[in-house]
Amino acid sequence: MRLIKHIIFTKLEDGKYLMINSLNGLIDKVNTDIYTLINGWMPCDEIIPSTEIEEELLNSLKTRGYIVSCAQEELEQKEAILSKLRKNHAEDKMKCKMIVLVLTYDCNFRCPYCFESGNVSKGTMTISHIDAVLEAAGDSCEDIVLFGGEPLLIENKDLIEYIFKKEADKTFSAYTNGYYLEEFCESLSMVKIGHITVTLDGSEKAHDCRRFLSNGGGTFKKIMRGIAKCLKNGIKINIRMNVDESNVDDCNTLRTSLMNEFSEYNDFLSFELASMLSTAYKDRVGMTTSLFKDDKDLTVEKRVQRNKLIASFSPVTNVLL
Repeated sequence: MRLIKHIIFTKLEDGKYLMINSLNGLIDKVNTDIYTLINGWMPCDEIIPSTEIEEELLNSLKTRGYIVSCAQEELEQKEAILSKLRKNHAEDKMKCKMIVLVLTYDCNFRCPYCFESGNVSKGTMTISHIDAVLEAAGDSCEDIVLFGGEPLLIENKDLIEYIFKKEADKTFSAYTNGYYLEEFCESLSMVKIGHITVTLDGSEKAHDCRRFLSNGGGTFKKIMRGIAKCLKNGIKINIRMNVDESNVDDCNTLRTSLMNEFSEYNDFLSFELASMLSTAYKDRVGMTTSLFKDDKDLTVEKRVQRNKLIASFSPVTNVLL
């Protein structure tokens, strides 16, 4: 009898360890003494317990699937799992309609509320990564979403154009801070775009206090130039606004202003106003109710355009409000 090789240990803050059986997914919490004992058994081809405690531990490990009779048994277990996964993957490939590519976690902004701000990985997907993902997705995939970090960074342009060329028959969407929309507009015009979601957190003063460059510089004016250029080129823009008590009125005013400014491109422009998760629950409910009331007298089509997020709430909620 021997321990399986597919054991993963993760040290916890209390000095104990999580012991993970990566063959069957079971997880156990063990103290330092047990961790040391198990590590001592790892090289053994035949475990021979020398005390009642070791005998009890060995029986527990058998029950939890950490013990095999020989290395071949573990290989057979692994192959059985992989065989099932390959079959499931082949079936799933026939159902996959959309994939999301997180091109990088890097970003040229330093927004104080960013939920990814603690991410230290600044690497970027490579062409070989992209090829592997597209192969895994299969031929049934219809939509590709570009995400990050910030996907539309200048250093990602060659990679994005490679994706566009390789999957020219797909519909593309992107979630971006919008800073480099001008630079990407020509490339985006070459493919079918579902929507480009750009974040604006109010008028120039309000936005630049919340969504600024890594060097502290403002971003509103450049984003607006990019939005205007994309709309003129027939690229659908969805403007997301992260609202709280400090900017909700400003965002409502900006929405109206932009709808008037770009009235000739209304078919390509939509909005998505959402309360910040950091906002107190009671205040979020209040803002959401206010947003509902602002749009309640509009047609369904206009409500969807003015706030796609609110319009996607359940039919029951919409009827009651």
